[in-house]
Amino acid sequence: MKKAVNSAEKTPLVPILVGKSKLARHLSHYFDLLDAKKIGFKYQHFDNARDLQNPDLYQKIREVNTVWILTNDQSIETVYSKIKIEMMNADLNSDHYTFIHSSAASNIPGMQTIHPLMTFADNFYNFEQYQDIPFAVIAEEAESLSHRLPFPNPHFVISPEHQALYHAYAVLMSNIPILLWSITSQAAQEKLSLDPHLFDPILKQSVENFIQNQGNALTGPIARKDHATIEKNLTALGNTPLSGIYKTFLSALNKEITDDYRS
Repeated sequence: MKKAVNSAEKTPLVPILVGKSKLARHLSHYFDLLDAKKIGFKYQHFDNARDLQNPDLYQKIREVNTVWILTNDQSIETVYSKIKIEMMNADLNSDHYTFIHSSAASNIPGMQTIHPLMTFADNFYNFEQYQDIPFAVIAEEAESLSHRLPFPNPHFVISPEHQALYHAYAVLMSNIPILLWSITSQAAQEKLSLDPHLFDPILKQSVENFIQNQGNALTGPIARKDHATIEKNLTALGNTPLSGIYKTFLSALNKEITDDYRS
């Protein structure tokens, strides 16, 4: 049987942000910037997800059609369940609302996912940076939900069965390089007494080269298939975690030149 579509599923999202996570603060700031530029939309924010019996929360919910839960991943489902119970107590029909969260790693029945493909620091970003953030829409009827987004950002659709894979790619792209840079920087300080900021120019240019050229941005001995230099690199690194990382990347990126360097 085809699912009935109520009016709330056809209209633009009017959200209340619930939580005070880093993402909640960034989204609230971005939405305020949109409003200041006269391209905003109506939204509410309730930052105390531990006070879910507060009447103010449900007064704000009356003004919206979407509850966007922005707490840590472990508490999203609990907060969702408690809000639905309290909505019933407040004579609010939860069936008339869209419930969303932004944890790409979590698939919670009854909720849909809108995930910003971005990493968020403690400090706010400028307006142009926020505008460039693409959002992944992950839901059974993702195309329909994507048309309801009220902010003018680029967006794309991911099916729920690919949600975990999408999140893994996001982690690999944003977090794993930072771990590598951190380990290398610490080793360079300990072994060579190098100021870690000496690497800033090459890091910035390497990232820019990748943005501009993707896979064609690779340089150095791996790109040249320079066996002699690769061997010198591995010998210098010795029996360290960085040597294992180097070999792993060789195997993942260029199998043709790696057979001689397997652990």
